[in-house]
Amino acid sequence: LYHFDLYRLGDPAELEYLGVREYFGGDAVVLVEWARRGEAFLPPPDILLGIEVTGGGRRITLDGRSAAGRACVDAAVSDWRRREEAMPSPLD
Repeated sequence: LYHFDLYRLGDPAELEYLGVREYFGGDAVVLVEWARRGEAFLPPPDILLGIEVTGGGRRITLDGRSAAGRACVDAAVSDWRRREEAMPSPLD
């Protein structure tokens, strides 16, 4: 698992000097925050994850962008729904 936070990235070309491309591929899981700052030097994402602050908490969105990404999102959503259905109702 590799994590890159590009918030302070001054120039997307810096990613090339850091050798970031070497981390993508194979079985690696790579999480990139602020990916737009390095878009030209990053491969297309498998999954886009969005976090939006709402009045009562946060809203999370998952968008599968490749076949592997869609399969992962579908599995996560199915698992979440299964767990939600198994939880007792607050009225019980």
